[in-house]
Amino acid sequence: MELDNFTLEEYEEFNIDHKTTMINLMNDPAVNRFIGNLDYFIEHTKVRRENNGIDSIYIVKKAGTSIGFISLNMFSDKYEMSIAILPEYRHQYLGTMLVTDFTDYLFRNNEDINEIYVEINPSNVNSIKMVDNSGFKRDNSTRYVIKRPIKKTL
Repeated sequence: MELDNFTLEEYEEFNIDHKTTMINLMNDPAVNRFIGNLDYFIEHTKVRRENNGIDSIYIVKKAGTSIGFISLNMFSDKYEMSIAILPEYRHQYLGTMLVTDFTDYLFRNNEDINEIYVEINPSNVNSIKMVDNSGFKRDNSTRYVIKRPIKKTL
């Protein structure tokens, strides 16, 4: 999938580059703290995809280099996004660009998606800034939401 600034490749567990990216993220204490067990996340996303055809994990590439992952999961007709960037690519505005590109893509190409949310630990200040800069609004203490832009009519 081509976004404005990134290429997304659907995660394949037997792709060495994909697996290496996920292992590097699994070894990052921040990812473990804020996202949790990635093996569990991957397996449950795979099972839900078999049931709903929606849930997906993508390896994110910038100029051909893997920089992390982004996912879309559906829970009770609500769409949740998760993101993790490798430590060496953080603090470069890439997360904000990625979230903006991905949400724009989803709204343009999926009429069924009218709202996307992310759950963020209140102590994860950098992720909160990232989604704030991407147009998400706080819904409660851990949930941030972005809604489909309203189409202007002439």
